[in-house]
Amino acid sequence: MSTLSIKKCNPEYVQEKMNEILSHPAWYQDLSGTEAEILLRHKPDNTYLLRQGEREGHFYLSSVYKNVYFKHIPFTLNIDLRIWLYRNGFPCTAPTLQQFIPAIMHLDELECAPLLKLVDL
Repeated sequence: MSTLSIKKCNPEYVQEKMNEILSHPAWYQDLSGTEAEILLRHKPDNTYLLRQGEREGHFYLSSVYKNVYFKHIPFTLNIDLRIWLYRNGFPCTAPTLQQFIPAIMHLDELECAPLLKLVDL
């Protein structure tokens, strides 16, 4: 199911947040966990990408750590609270992806490295 369809039936705030994730340099949309791991293989620690989850408003941050392991952190956009939300024991929240990504990776912002897409020139 495309995450894009959430924009059609929700308020302006959701549109803004969907634009935030869709325009993020590490957004890869329709990737499975296995495909994310293939892209992240042999990348430096803390390299990450964002991808679509199984439901509308559900996403994953996939990252590499210790040079050989992968994490797939599920998160959502909570429309009622107007925050990005990750639940694992104690919830982690933030109003923007810029604040949220380092928080769920338990790193400083400068330690987080988005996996940028190659673009045709």
